[in-house]
Amino acid sequence: MQESEYISECITRANRGDADAADELLRLAMHCIDKREPNWDVLDYFAQGIDQYIHKGIPIDRALGTERFRVRGKKYNPVEVAACFHLLNKFAGFGIEKSNEKLGALYGIDRRHAQRIIKEHSPMGSLDRELLLHLSGDMREKVWSLLPHK
Repeated sequence: MQESEYISECITRANRGDADAADELLRLAMHCIDKREPNWDVLDYFAQGIDQYIHKGIPIDRALGTERFRVRGKKYNPVEVAACFHLLNKFAGFGIEKSNEKLGALYGIDRRHAQRIIKEHSPMGSLDRELLLHLSGDMREKVWSLLPHK
């Protein structure tokens, strides 16, 4: 899957109310800003949300699609979990099982919960190392120490 297809999929999911996809779009926007390479599809998505906030008074988290509802138990950002998994699996040389074990050891993530997240975010596996590192967010530091450095 190309990066443009991945972004289109995220936008589709975010428009359907998937807050995790909207969070991922925020990270992708920051990645584009950091690289000084705008992605107009991502910017259009956020421009529509900002317009709803400014002109219709919709709360900003709802307008941007990032509104969350409280759930029981510990909550992990699924995008960060999936990015860490793919970094471990693809770039650290761990297999699928070992990558799942590392997620549990590093972050205390339940194996079944991690597998569900990874399955839902499987297209992320085709992303490059730099973008996966960016998407790993707050979880990046521990995974970084396991990656080979050039």
